[in-house]
Amino acid sequence: MKNRGAAILAVATVLVVLYVIPSLRTTLVWPLLEGRTFSSQFLWFEPVHAIYWAFAFAWSFAAGAIGAAVFPSSWLQAAAMTGAVAGLTRALTTRNWIAEHAGWSTYVWVYGEYFVPLVGAIVGAALVHRLLTWRRLSAT
Repeated sequence: MKNRGAAILAVATVLVVLYVIPSLRTTLVWPLLEGRTFSSQFLWFEPVHAIYWAFAFAWSFAAGAIGAAVFPSSWLQAAAMTGAVAGLTRALTTRNWIAEHAGWSTYVWVYGEYFVPLVGAIVGAALVHRLLTWRRLSAT
């Protein structure tokens, strides 16, 4: 991936994370949570955070897939950069208020959301890379 392509990808990722993702979260995720209470049999499992993680995984999966399609020769580098920039942008622009008596799992769920985009982008890119490789091999 050339420096110019990497810069464009990084800037596009930051803009999407700052402007598009919050709108999608408000439109898609908040209606699922509004007015509902969730419980779990396991003390460490928090369904609300699991929904946020699923949303972060879904959009970063799509971003990684797009990055791999645009930069097929350096798909892993593009996916890692997309995921890392997305997670870092979220970490720098989000404030978390965690009660001082919160359990360890709350910290894992809250701060884990910053790493989910990295995993989602790499998984999405790997799938697209595998499909493109399979398509290339089956065409010969």
